[in-house]
Amino acid sequence: MLDIANQSPLTGGDAVHSARVILGIDMNVDDQYKSAQIINTVNSKIISSINVYPNPANDKLNIEFDDSMEGQTTIEIFDLEGRLIYNSHVNADQKNQIINISSVNAGIFSLRITTKNKTFNQKLVIIK
Repeated sequence: MLDIANQSPLTGGDAVHSARVILGIDMNVDDQYKSAQIINTVNSKIISSINVYPNPANDKLNIEFDDSMEGQTTIEIFDLEGRLIYNSHVNADQKNQIINISSVNAGIFSLRITTKNKTFNQKLVIIK
């Protein structure tokens, strides 16, 4: 699956985006889509810094930041084709965030939480 995620979306199509979401990989792709490079993956430190629940989720998603997380944070949800379907900016100094996802249809998604120097990726299942 990693081989598919590393392909150009122009040659690999929707399968490339789906593989990237499933694997939780951020890709840095040049303007001509000739090369792709993995630029960020989940590391063990960030996993302990953020708690996301419930998963599967329905209408609300709880995000808890530990004391090491602070400052402006971006929360994004991508569908399996890599399209951004939810975007929010929160302050991680407020340790408990409740995100309203009632407008998001059921499915499998990639949740990406980005602070100024860390990125957290997780598969997210939304049920209705």
